[in-house]
Amino acid sequence: MANCPPGNSLRRFPIFLIASATKKSKTLFTASKVSQTGSWATLRSDLELLASAYNISWRWRAELPTGEFTPPVSDLPYRISDKEVEDIIHRVESQSDRFRKSLDSALDKSRFDGTRQEDDINAFVKDFYKETKTLHSHFDSHKSTTSDVQTVLDRAAQIDQFMRRNRLKKDAQKDWAVLRAYLDELARVYSVTWRWQ
Repeated sequence: MANCPPGNSLRRFPIFLIASATKKSKTLFTASKVSQTGSWATLRSDLELLASAYNISWRWRAELPTGEFTPPVSDLPYRISDKEVEDIIHRVESQSDRFRKSLDSALDKSRFDGTRQEDDINAFVKDFYKETKTLHSHFDSHKSTTSDVQTVLDRAAQIDQFMRRNRLKKDAQKDWAVLRAYLDELARVYSVTWRWQ
């Protein structure tokens, strides 16, 4: 993921390789071997550090059933490539452009035309668009974080409140619904807990 912390925050790892690939470079972290006499408590602590470093929510289960065990889908970490994350960001940007056009058309044909409310919603959309561009820029520089995504979602929430309270033309409502779905997907891949109010 583009928001993985630097490698020097990690201490030691069990027997596996962690490959972090980006568009410009590929860094390989080679795991050190845990001796047979090593402490499970130490290994467990290292695994918790690893999960935290990669922003993965994790809880140890008190008991595990005997025999083969497959975790529920909801408990599995959400894995996705940088290319797939970039595709989602592109979809958000593209749909934002579509929504801005349909919203502008809907406002011109509504009771909000030329009012303070029209100025307010246009300002919300402008701020939202600006933050999506910032997110994309940070992603391209491998510096995107959950904070970037949270800011995008906070701006989107202001638009959502307006869209819920005011029924505009169908095209604007439809385009916003599609954009909301893309934003939900963005929140999931960055592990941002999000709920539309």
